[in-house]
Amino acid sequence: MTRAAYYKWLNRDIIANELENQQIAKKIEEIHNESPDKGYRRIRDDLERYHDINVNDKRVLRICRKKDIKSTIKYANNGCTHQAKNSQYIAENILNREFYAEAPDQKWLTDVTEFKYYLEAEKHKVYLSAILDLYDRRIVSFVIRDRNDNALV
Repeated sequence: MTRAAYYKWLNRDIIANELENQQIAKKIEEIHNESPDKGYRRIRDDLERYHDINVNDKRVLRICRKKDIKSTIKYANNGCTHQAKNSQYIAENILNREFYAEAPDQKWLTDVTEFKYYLEAEKHKVYLSAILDLYDRRIVSFVIRDRNDNALV
């Protein structure tokens, strides 16, 4: 780039679109300061509803990135399952997707279900392990505990 082109760009008049982006950026910063948990989609919704500014999501995202505006929400991973590549033990596939039985007590399945409940503001979990007979789909047995471990199954 030539020196003359740089100084011409530096001393240029600001175009209308850039002025409009600066005004939108001020509104976006106001919305973000009021509620920092809002992402660019919800900010665009607020611009349209409360400030009568109709803009595209992509434009709001571009301005947010330029101003380094991000949502403050962090999602906690509270999962209890593990990826198959890190599994400790892989059971043999005995059923081979044949989920029917010709007589009772030939094929049983088990699964663990997690339930959440609250005592006042405190969250608790309880786990149900049920054994299902594939012949008539009845529950043969079940166990309820507050820990999800091998003893439960």
